[in-house]
Amino acid sequence: MTSSSAGAFDSGRGPQHLAPVMDIAKHIDAFVTQNLARETAFLAELVKVASDNPPGDCAPHAARTKQLLEELGFSVEPHSVPRAVVEAAGMKSATNLIVRHRFGEGPVVALNAHGDVVPPGLGWTRDPYGGRCGTPPRKARSWAARSSCSSPMTRR
Repeated sequence: MTSSSAGAFDSGRGPQHLAPVMDIAKHIDAFVTQNLARETAFLAELVKVASDNPPGDCAPHAARTKQLLEELGFSVEPHSVPRAVVEAAGMKSATNLIVRHRFGEGPVVALNAHGDVVPPGLGWTRDPYGGRCGTPPRKARSWAARSSCSSPMTRR
């Protein structure tokens, strides 16, 4: 490695230059921990709306997501995917949601997600769309809460 390329990896300031990132990570961790019950309830509501693909009828899931986000105070713009595009993908409906919110000064962050899921299959011991959550792991994060709500653990 040449000295010029090493500069791209070494700020010359040692690990202190990571301090702001670690502060943000701690802030996010504290927020997620403090709001875990609310996050889990939100995700449980989403699990209740079937969005299996196939058949790929995802507009109802997007509508419920929009409603829940608006209840949290977000402004949500729905954009239906044109029918020809949806059908070319072998689906029945799809809606994209754009949610904008300024949290303060700093960079803009864009998040991308999808609502369609693989069909649940056979062998469930409880309704896969029931939104009933198992006990989240001790140090659960929102993704872990989502996993416990969709409950692959409840399959036989």
